Amino acid sequence: MKKFIILIYFLLIISSKVLANNDDIVTNIDINNPIFSIKFNSNDKLMAISTLDKIKVLDLTNKSIIKTFNDNSIVYDSVFSKDSKYIFSVNSNNKLVVWSIESGKVIKKIDAHKDMITKVDINYNNKVLATASDDKTIKLWDIKNLNLISTLKVDNKVFDLRFHKIKNLLYFSYGNKFTIIDLDKKIRKDFKDNSNVISIDLSNDTNKIVTSNQNNEIKLWDHNKQSLLKILYGHNDIIRNVFFSIDDKFIFSSSYDKKIIMWDTLNFSKVVLQKHEDIITSSQLSNKGQFIASSGFDNKIKILDISFGILTKKYDAHFDKVTSLDFSTDNNTLISSSLDKSIKIWNLKNDSFININAHDDSVEISKLFDDNKKIISVGKNGLIKIWNVYDTTEILKIDSNQNGINSIDISKDNYTLVTAGNDGTLKFWSLENGSLIRTIKINHKPILVVKFANDDKNIFIGDEDNTVRLWDINNSTQLNVYNFSTYINNIDFKDDKLVVSGGDNFIRVYDINKSRLLYTLSGHTKQVTHIKFTPNNKYLISSSKDKTIKVWDIEKASIIKSIKVGKDEVNYFAISNNGRFIASSGNDKSINIWDISLLSY
Repeated sequence: MKKFIILIYFLLIISSKVLANNDDIVTNIDINNPIFSIKFNSNDKLMAISTLDKIKVLDLTNKSIIKTFNDNSIVYDSVFSKDSKYIFSVNSNNKLVVWSIESGKVIKKIDAHKDMITKVDINYNNKVLATASDDKTIKLWDIKNLNLISTLKVDNKVFDLRFHKIKNLLYFSYGNKFTIIDLDKKIRKDFKDNSNVISIDLSNDTNKIVTSNQNNEIKLWDHNKQSLLKILYGHNDIIRNVFFSIDDKFIFSSSYDKKIIMWDTLNFSKVVLQKHEDIITSSQLSNKGQFIASSGFDNKIKILDISFGILTKKYDAHFDKVTSLDFSTDNNTLISSSLDKSIKIWNLKNDSFININAHDDSVEISKLFDDNKKIISVGKNGLIKIWNVYDTTEILKIDSNQNGINSIDISKDNYTLVTAGNDGTLKFWSLENGSLIRTIKINHKPILVVKFANDDKNIFIGDEDNTVRLWDINNSTQLNVYNFSTYINNIDFKDDKLVVSGGDNFIRVYDINKSRLLYTLSGHTKQVTHIKFTPNNKYLISSSKDKTIKVWDIEKASIIKSIKVGKDEVNYFAISNNGRFIASSGNDKSINIWDISLLSY
């Protein structure tokens, strides 16, 4: 039987293809041997790889194999001790083996079962080790001396076996059944499915169970009531692994159908994180929840960063370049404008849109306001229009008489619109009747960006003469000047900090009150195109022509996350008001929606 399994495995390997490159992959490592299991150590810096008669230790920092342990039989599974000093492995010769990572030598080897051992895991406090065998037993061992604590007999071969991450719970699947045992309270709960249960995981709060079965179903169970909650369909072949995210908001699944899928546990929507070129045989979530590692019949390990920036939707939005994006406050609607003279209102729930033929020339800016009831749009010729969102009728038209409008902003009370023009003027308009309230002449240079301060009494102005100015609106006087090195294209602020981007690769952070440069954020390799604080002001997001979107901790002046968007530069983005999504656009006329909910928010 063992020889038959190995033969089938090798035949599948021979027919395998090479994995496609993907920008989300952090690491792509060729092991050159069949891979039976992959496991992260406790700090996610090392990985144990069980491959034929070897265990390889991969250093994830420098992406190199630092140790190779040679066994004399097939190693089906291995696991690190919590202190990462040892590796425990199980093999086809029915043995449990302890290896020293430092010396590379065998510390102990015991005949643990009467048939090949397929699974091994260690409990949360590093005291108990569990092994599962084709002899239909699960054994618990004292990890210090490998003395046998107890033996559990089941009526079928064990498919999956795991300990809970933070509680002394053991759970395993066998045949069409699965069991959860509280080792402290000595409480056992048995469940039954209608098909062989391949994989099982218990949520971190222990309230829910997720399983996959031979019918290609993912099932969500209530642990306490021992009842079925939901069946999820999305794979069309055996689902090899399922597991919860660290915060229980998501379920991840990998399958022989070559896909890794992320499921939202609230609305059960799904996103394909990765499509492989070959069968996925093993996958593992890192202990800190940042990475998913997967391996397949091509003998490669792929490590995917899931902590930030998962592409959930891509709309072929317009016939020309997208010029602006804005989310509604309920996060269910996105509006986009384009050089193709149109505005589109996107329903993000059902991926439909309503088109507005808005202007006779390109729409340079569009923005939602008045509790999402209205849209304001600006044409290339300086014509401003206000639209009713519900019936898309034109409510108001304002001829600005400005020589091109580069930027607009709306006051916090939704009463006043400010427009910044190439003629160096600011014009303030009533959004009730379109009348001109005030004109302020700044200078003869084009004003490129404008933004109301929090009190609506002052305004930030960025212009072509490489300065940002803080202006008193009522008194028409300049309060502060912030000197920049190039022209200004974007500004944002929080508390006492002003952030500015322009014609280079850098973002500069100023003290608003003292008008002095505090420090410079460097990390983009080409021009920064847009910057914006997240709604909770915890992070700064930036986009660039270097084809990335980055997340900054501006207090530490450091990049904490980055999205590689693909082949196109990012010209503009918008952030949803719940902080979960980023909509971005480039030169390819499309809109990408990125899920950033795995970012600690």
